[in-house]
Amino acid sequence: PLETSSFLSSEFDWVNAIHRERPGWIVECQVVRETGERFHVISVHSPAFAVPKQSLEGLDVSVVKLENNPDVWFTEILWSLLCQADMGDGTNWIVGGDFNSSRLFDVPKDHGNGQVVERMNSLGLVDGLSRESGGAVPTFQHSSGSVDHQLDYVYLNEPMLERLARATVLPPAEVFGPTPRLSDHLPVLCEFA
Repeated sequence: PLETSSFLSSEFDWVNAIHRERPGWIVECQVVRETGERFHVISVHSPAFAVPKQSLEGLDVSVVKLENNPDVWFTEILWSLLCQADMGDGTNWIVGGDFNSSRLFDVPKDHGNGQVVERMNSLGLVDGLSRESGGAVPTFQHSSGSVDHQLDYVYLNEPMLERLARATVLPPAEVFGPTPRLSDHLPVLCEFA
């Protein structure tokens, strides 16, 4: 059974308000197995646009904003929510989905996408797909047809990383090949022991 009540909360009321006002961008659920083992599972859909500036007027966003980006993105809202979570309490954490962030977006100018990854890592969350593959795995097909950026991640805490048996993406031909294509993102598949 899934417990779908919200359990993420930031120390900043304005972050919590943005989270509440945009349902579906971050979806939380808890699973408790018969053994008592707990899983916090978070589905992320970070839009490809920044948090509207008018909703941030008069607020000090510097504590959340990326250092090299003038805007606040939903990845920063997620990070602020996760900062207050207790990742070391034995609960298994899975935070996955479309982050709309790629380290390659920082070439040639740093926009802070690497900082998104660093922030997740600082919380004890590591992308299982990148770790298993030894680096970024392109998951997004641009309208031009190129597939250059990893925008989709499955961040795991240490207990889940220890159980990770395999992490991969579905074959591009199966997702991008049909007409119309199934998606412009390759689903990430993680299998756990």
